Amino acid sequence: MGKIEQCDFCKKYVTFLIRAGQKRCPDCGAIFGKEGMIKSGKIKEKYFARKRDDGNYDIFHWDTGEAVTRMDENVCPVGSDLGVRYNHPEGIALTFADVKKLQIPIENE
Repeated sequence: MGKIEQCDFCKKYVTFLIRAGQKRCPDCGAIFGKEGMIKSGKIKEKYFARKRDDGNYDIFHWDTGEAVTRMDENVCPVGSDLGVRYNHPEGIALTFADVKKLQIPIENE
């Protein structure tokens, strides 16, 4: 169990979720990096990206670490003609450009 800290945004005492070198408040969704708050309020970043050997990024759920199979975004996964709004049971991989466009935090950056 992680330590309990006060969120600078909602002022509640919580155990932060830590992924991709950033902390996320489980209550309000604010994301904090090394330089302070990055995003505030109820955010759309429910995901994080992990770089693959081929240079693309697998997308995972922030809270559970499970592979994302569907997203409400307007991009197509690598190697597919179907957008991410369709189910991709094998998981979703995106290009670096799409990860940045969607502002998905990258693990270990």
